[in-house]
Amino acid sequence: MSIGTLIQKQKLNIGASLISFVSLFILYHKNKYKQGKSKNKQGKSKNKDKKNNGKKNNDDKKNNGDKNNNDENTEDSIYTESITPNSKEILLATKVFSHEMKKLSKQIAKLSTKDTNNIKNLFNKDIITTKLLVDSKSITHDDSFNTSNYVVRFGDTNYPNKYDNVIGFRLIKCSIPITPYHVGPGNDLIVFSYVVSGSTTNSSINLSQTSYTGNTLGAELKAKIDAIFTANGVTSEGINVSFDSSTFKYTISLESVDSDNTVQSLTIKWGRSEALNKAFGFNQIDTVITAGNSVISPNAADFMRNFVDLVIDEIPLIACKDNSKGQHVIDRIPFIQDSADKSITYYEAPEKEYDIKNYFYPMNLSQLTIQLFQDTEESIIYPSENGENDFEFELTILQNTRYLN
Repeated sequence: MSIGTLIQKQKLNIGASLISFVSLFILYHKNKYKQGKSKNKQGKSKNKDKKNNGKKNNDDKKNNGDKNNNDENTEDSIYTESITPNSKEILLATKVFSHEMKKLSKQIAKLSTKDTNNIKNLFNKDIITTKLLVDSKSITHDDSFNTSNYVVRFGDTNYPNKYDNVIGFRLIKCSIPITPYHVGPGNDLIVFSYVVSGSTTNSSINLSQTSYTGNTLGAELKAKIDAIFTANGVTSEGINVSFDSSTFKYTISLESVDSDNTVQSLTIKWGRSEALNKAFGFNQIDTVITAGNSVISPNAADFMRNFVDLVIDEIPLIACKDNSKGQHVIDRIPFIQDSADKSITYYEAPEKEYDIKNYFYPMNLSQLTIQLFQDTEESIIYPSENGENDFEFELTILQNTRYLN
């Protein structure tokens, strides 16, 4: 606590004490003045009696003179005896106040020394934190550059500072683009098989990487599977895929054809197409459709990605968040799209995480590999279409390395 703060807090007590001291001082001297005035009156009365008794002999005068001398010699004792009980209480209170003021002065002196040490500690901290801004725009782009997978190197032209003895790391806030494509790299594959005359054929298709509506996505699935049937010389009316705009569910049916070389059943393996199973509203299990029958998706179609995981392999696992993939996940960033035209999600770490301190052994941080993985069971880089992102990190650095010895 600083001296200024102490005086500010105790200003009423100090003021009251000073007023009490001044009041006691005035009362004390006022009482002393009254006693002195009373003595002067007694002295004048005695002189008057001497004049009226001038006829007395010299011996009487001498006696009176001796008596006056004795009065003067005993003035201090008479003065002391004349002090009233109130005066004694005032003297005692004055002594007590003086003692307390001395104690207060010592305490203030100690606080002054403590404040000096605190000021020194402000400029000689053992641990400091620094904010680090990283963004994909600052990195040199080439033909293979991917804003969901790039390296930031420290000590070069773009990031000249170096960070030694780093013992803590966390994300403060970031902004990440929301891709306009519902189907993109890593989430365009559909694996399926079909049976013709009791023989099973395994196949797969890749949907076009673009944005879709419910109807256009269904039309794309039908076109790609029918193309496989045609290419393999299969007699089939193909499949029908329809989208219900009120329930947001898909219905997939397989037409029945009276022919030996016709498709008897179709199995879509959604477990191997996990990024697209949500888009069509199916679970990650196989869906079997026999000729002349249809299936309806159990869930509403979900075209949106839910989140991406920010992974930085250079950061020790103790400062990362545990996850099913064992990755160095710094944070999970949700995609929040308040409106259809919003193309960026903004994220800020909760304040309660600021109290979590997962320190690791001091390390020299020479680079950061920024990776964004989409919300799939497999580790697939998020297809951002090279939309720019930015991050703010907090680094905790050990200044006083004597603790390492």
